[in-house]
Amino acid sequence: MVPQGSLDTGLYFERDSNLFGESYIQTLEPRLFYFYSQYKNQQSLYGLTAGNSYINFDTNQLTFSYDQLFRRSRFAGGDRIDDANQVTLALSTAYISQTTGGEGLRVSLGQIFYAADRKITVFEDTVNDDDNTRGTSDLALQVSGQIGQKLHMSADLAYDRRSSNLDNAAFGLHYLDEHYRIFNLAYRYTLKPLVSDSTVIDAPLYQSTDEIDQLDVSMLWPINSRWSVVARNNHDFTHDVELDTFAGLEYNDCCYRLRILGRRWLRI
Repeated sequence: MVPQGSLDTGLYFERDSNLFGESYIQTLEPRLFYFYSQYKNQQSLYGLTAGNSYINFDTNQLTFSYDQLFRRSRFAGGDRIDDANQVTLALSTAYISQTTGGEGLRVSLGQIFYAADRKITVFEDTVNDDDNTRGTSDLALQVSGQIGQKLHMSADLAYDRRSSNLDNAAFGLHYLDEHYRIFNLAYRYTLKPLVSDSTVIDAPLYQSTDEIDQLDVSMLWPINSRWSVVARNNHDFTHDVELDTFAGLEYNDCCYRLRILGRRWLRI
């Protein structure tokens, strides 16, 4: 059992504004989030197997993004309990249509300030890792907006001011119209992903210097009331390989759906 506590506070301001000739309500939303989790030694998780490997069933360190600023754990999975003493400062602004009430644009910026080094890690070798001893997190930016009635965009960026590196980036476009024509485009970039061999339960996690640089494009395009074209291409630019590609036809009736596809994917 580990004592934990958090405090989430914020303010909300608004004013009338105009953007591209349309009337909006503009908001200004400062937010302060404090999280504390007491340190507890977890060395008992190490060296229990015959090969003195690490015990790690399903835990990994989350990729940093704007949403991570307000999470109460930096890990995914239940094999590690955080130690934390940190404050997040963030600021958001949004433009809300006075006609429809829909949010046309939202921009958010924030950063974590650490009051103490982090001792708990996914695996023992990273206890002195620079990410665990730095005083601030990456600067996180999140943008989302509606472009017209049919197109929605989103973006997440994590920027390291110390090294002037863009550590993580994600961009997305989603198109949907009244004829149910769908087109998605997503781009993902990570400078230093955390990689592990998921086929071996006690395989050690290691830090890769390779980057993730991937583009994912998908669509569902109706031909008539019953038939649609479906397709997807997921490409990895780092290794210049197609991760998953398929194309075909879909038949959709009131009671059942049938797809005929040709598919090619990467087998590891």
